[in-house]
Amino acid sequence: MTIEETNTLIRTIKNTYPNVPLNKNIIEEWYKRLLNYDFEDIETNFNNYVLSGNTQPITIVDLIKGLQTKEQKEPINGMFYCMRCKRRYNTIEEMEKCYERDMDIKYIKKMSDKFGIKYTEYFGNLYNATLDDINKNYDNFIIKLIQEQEKNNILSGDDLRGLNTYYKNVIIKK
Repeated sequence: MTIEETNTLIRTIKNTYPNVPLNKNIIEEWYKRLLNYDFEDIETNFNNYVLSGNTQPITIVDLIKGLQTKEQKEPINGMFYCMRCKRRYNTIEEMEKCYERDMDIKYIKKMSDKFGIKYTEYFGNLYNATLDDINKNYDNFIIKLIQEQEKNNILSGDDLRGLNTYYKNVIIKK
């Protein structure tokens, strides 16, 4: 609210509740307390207070009850960011999808290099692929890795355990 809007509000309150004091100090004090709120929201709360039949003058607490400040009402753009690519997202869900996509791409490239598989046959251009695009062919890619592993025994350790775990717990259970 502006100082002018605060002045208008207090004059309106004084017209409704004549015993309310009105002076420069009161206007400045109310202004400091209300400056982060929208005048229209405050005015609505005042009108609702009067229409409810209250005979006591309204307080600042009554005026801001249930309201959000201007800052709280504005959406926070780009609050969440993907730790891999550093892009910003408005929701944690969008950020998690980006992170999962980036991790999938990293894994796909790593395994493609190890096995000599052309990932473009399964995913096309990975840089343009969405998480949904990747998920559509991911299982087929993993099956190809399993087949190549059985033929050539390339993987060991965590890579082998991860591949086998995904195959047993995701693909076979479908």
